[in-house]
Amino acid sequence: MKTISFHSHLSIPFVSAMIKRCNELANSEDEVTLDFSNVLSIKPLAISLLYNSVRQYFKKYEKLYFYEPHNISTKTYLIASGFFGHTTKRKLYRTTFNLTTININFEQKVRLYLDIIKQQIPQLHGDIFFMVNLCMNELITNVKDHSKSTYGCVVCGQAYTKKREIHISISDYGIGFLKSLQTVDSSLVNDITAIEAAVETQITTRKQASGGLGLQNINAGILNVKGIVNYLSGFGMVKYERINGEVIKTCKKLTNCVPGVTIYIVFPMVDVDDQTFFGGYSDDLLN
Repeated sequence: MKTISFHSHLSIPFVSAMIKRCNELANSEDEVTLDFSNVLSIKPLAISLLYNSVRQYFKKYEKLYFYEPHNISTKTYLIASGFFGHTTKRKLYRTTFNLTTININFEQKVRLYLDIIKQQIPQLHGDIFFMVNLCMNELITNVKDHSKSTYGCVVCGQAYTKKREIHISISDYGIGFLKSLQTVDSSLVNDITAIEAAVETQITTRKQASGGLGLQNINAGILNVKGIVNYLSGFGMVKYERINGEVIKTCKKLTNCVPGVTIYIVFPMVDVDDQTFFGGYSDDLLN
């Protein structure tokens, strides 16, 4: 039995350590216990990456064991997000958009997920929801058309009402940006340049030029509503944000490989009621 222990904070600043442990799980040659004992906070990014690794693990083993977090809000979020007891009946935070696998009936599942967001955050500003809608449809269509993932992607989200933010993570276990785009541009030699090409140019592997809106337009739209986007693929991570009207790009070479593509978006949230209680839990525990 192998034990994999996680850092206290499962979020972007600690992404390399988190990816390392996810890969240990996916490639383990023994049954695994995941030790969440010391985890104090966890973001949707971690949930989506972890769940993809769990699916790989279950190709070889039937059982996965856990040491639950000592922190009650972290434990509750792992339940509410659907990571613990994915198919069991559970109490949900009104601000949690639970873990969902999208692999068949793509359009219908995306529509249902958007309905959940709209129902749970009814005061979400119309312009922001419009961008969430466009992003979900375009990015998940990209998974279907380009990733070659055998089971589509996983989506997980959370609204943080005090910070006025909605976080959405879309993660597949496909071939990644570099391998996909090298079929049309052999000059791409690393994961960061592949991410930049996918986001900043009109490059596409679609046979018909009249495909979707394209990552370039989606990325611009997110930045125009003051959102933030993190693209993770292979050994590359690129973050785009707008500060004082200027688009800022931050590139980071990862020490551990992210299989496929994970896109983690932070949308601003406008005019949302602070009193977001559901099932006896307050979303303030998650902030």
